[in-house]
Formats: sequence, C-alpha cells, structure tokens
Amino acid sequence: MLKRKYIRLIPLLFLIIYSCSDNEPLIIEDENIITECNGPIVNFNDEESSLPRLRVVGNKIVNDNCEKVVLKGVAIIDPYFLVEHEGGIKESDFKSLKNDWNVNIIRVPIHPELYKNNPDYLQKYVDPIIKLGNQLGFYVFLSYHAHGNIITGQSEQPDWKNTAPWRGNPFDSSKLLAYSALQEMVTKYQNKPWVIYGSFNEPTFISWNDWYSEAELLVDVVHNVNDNALVIVSGVNWGYDLSKTITKPVNRKNVVYETHPYPWKGNAWKNDLKKLAKKYPVMLGEWGFDSASDPKSLENYGKPLIKFCNELGISRVAWIWHHEWTPAIFKNKERELTDFGALVLHDLKN
Repeated sequence: MLKRKYIRLIPLLFLIIYSCSDNEPLIIEDENIITECNGPIVNFNDEESSLPRLRVVGNKIVNDNCEKVVLKGVAIIDPYFLVEHEGGIKESDFKSLKNDWNVNIIRVPIHPELYKNNPDYLQKYVDPIIKLGNQLGFYVFLSYHAHGNIITGQSEQPDWKNTAPWRGNPFDSSKLLAYSALQEMVTKYQNKPWVIYGSFNEPTFISWNDWYSEAELLVDVVHNVNDNALVIVSGVNWGYDLSKTITKPVNRKNVVYETHPYPWKGNAWKNDLKKLAKKYPVMLGEWGFDSASDPKSLENYGKPLIKFCNELGISRVAWIWHHEWTPAIFKNKERELTDFGALVLHDLKN
C-alpha cells in the first residue's frame, strides 16, 4: 500500500506542493484543505487504461503523476439518437474528435426518460462510447441529464415532452430514478478509470441551501461503489449559480463543480468562479452561443469566455457537437462550422 502524506495548509501562507516530477506545482490558497498527492491511486481491480484515473487535490484536477489536468472537449447528443436516428455510434466521428478536434473529454448526456424506458440503455448506447474512450484516449463524462428539483420532483416541462421518442418528461428529476441510474452506471464502469460521473445536470426550482445536501447524497451513491471516482456537481438555476458554494460546499472528496454560463445569464459567474477556483476545482460543463440570434456573441461572449478560462486554467466542455441540437457547433449535416464551432475548434487545438 502506498504511504500517503497529509499536509494541512499554514494560515495566511501559500503552501506549494510539488508534484512527483518536475511539473507545475500545485498551489492551494485555503488553510482548511487537506491535500494528498503521493503518486498513483492503487486499485488492483482497474482495467488497463490508456488514461490515468483523475482525482481532486486541493483546487486542482490531477493525474497519477500529480500533474494538473485541464479537460477540454465537447458534448455529443444523447447516444440513443446516434444509434436510433443517425446510423449508430461511428468510430470515425470519435477519431475525428480525438485527432482533428484534440478533445480529451467528451460529455455524454443521458436523459432520464430514455434511460428509464430502455432497460438495455447502457449496454446498447453507452458501452460503445466507453470502449472508444479507452481505445482512442479521451475521458467519458456521463452526464445524468435531469433538470429540476430533486426534492419535490418538479421538472422542466418542454412542449415536445410527449412527442416520439419521449414518453413523458425527458428531464425527469425523480430522486429514486437518479439514484438508480447513477448506481447502475458506476457499478458497470467502476473499474474504468477514464469514466467521470455527472450527478444531476441542471438543478433548478431549488435553492443551493436545499441542493448541496442532496448533491452530497448523489455523490455518495457513486462513492459507495467506487470512492475514487470523479463526480461533477452543478450549480443551481439551470446549472449556473455556484455563488453559495464557498459558504456551503459539497462536503465530499473528488468533487468538481460545474457551471453552465450561457450568454443570457450575464457575467456574475466569472466573479463567483474566481473565488471558488481558489479553493475547489471548477469547470464549464456546458457553454455555447448562437451568432445567428446575436451577431455580437462571438466578440462579447465567446472570445472573453475562452480568455477567462485560459487565465484561470479552467476546464470546459462546449455544447453541442451537432447541427440541430443547440447551440449548434455545425450549420448543417455537412458539418460546416458556425462561429461558435470555429471558436471551439480553435480553442481545442491551441
């Protein structure tokens, strides 16, 4: 067993913890964070992987060499639609995302309604992507795509909720369904170090005071099966608002906070993330814009967002690698890039 070294930070001082190699040191600014980084996590049940298991150390996501990792990638559409409506899970698409787009993470939205109504959902729609993640070398972010209040069950109710292939509410916020889905996912993929778990995509109709303790229970569902798993926790107000996290954090290890700062939300998120990123790892779990509806969004939103993320070293996942789901990276089936898509491609390749 590896001996782990625990260090409590000295008040009012920066503690610099150097990695196992000559890489960038980890700089933690908070005196209450216990840091640990003594090399690889030993899990003898893990499958052979092209990627190391990620973990949280202080305010960073790090790999087995204690090096900071910035995750940059895109979201694809729910794989149900890839299989049932777009000709299947195409290896060529994922090779392009890895080799041409240079992603190191792909977000896979799993809609509760489709998961509930397809007993073989993971096997049929997710397993092939998990396999490609290891084969090609990208992390797979399984995002449980619920929207609403997990306590009351109030959910987003889109106009198209009863159209095919939906049979009710695509974003079902049922607590029991969320527990069941997360437990099945982590049980199935617990020994695959390249899989990351999104606990609940967009909590809304709920305050942070009520949400953070529920988020802890969702993290527990994952960690009760694999306590080394990385779990993503969203802000409230459609995944956007993390302003209360500093005073009432999710008190669990290996948690990364995500925000969805779409242009109509304003810029308050930047100040929140500046504060939060000093203490915890944060990421933009979704971001995107539509120049057709707002011609100034590239200059006023997109470029400043990328600059902000680069300055703080923040991970980000663009929504969405498609031509019909929005905000769209492509204009059409021929995959002509939108302004948003061109910016995403440039960001990923630099």
